[in-house]
Amino acid sequence: MAELGGHLVNGEAYEDVPAELAFCHSAVCTHPHMACPQSHTMSSGGFWSVDYEIYGDVQGVFFRKYTEDQAKRIAAVGWVKNTAYGTVVGQVQGSKEIVETMKQWLKNVGSPMSRIDKAVFSNEKQISALEYSNFKTKY
Repeated sequence: MAELGGHLVNGEAYEDVPAELAFCHSAVCTHPHMACPQSHTMSSGGFWSVDYEIYGDVQGVFFRKYTEDQAKRIAAVGWVKNTAYGTVVGQVQGSKEIVETMKQWLKNVGSPMSRIDKAVFSNEKQISALEYSNFKTKY
């Protein structure tokens, strides 16, 4: 692990990280250095959070798995869960750009076998800090 003030990226220490970017959410950050979701600061637009519910043929088609994979790919944090009435719900957090990218993916892409009829986003707001350290599937 890098000394205080350093940043590990794919196991390599970076000691020349600007102070405002020197914070990382894990002992070994696997995100590209500048794409680490914890590296964003309020001065760069802050963090955003949005709740979502996806309607259509979204259960039994690996929608949660693909959602988790996509979120991890773009460095979003939050969660996804099936509901008892056939929808998928969750929350996504990250920079404004990350949240918008995830919203578009949830609304228009999903898993290969899914059919998205409607995506409802609610409670979208700027937050002072991320409430999750990763993205996971809840059961």
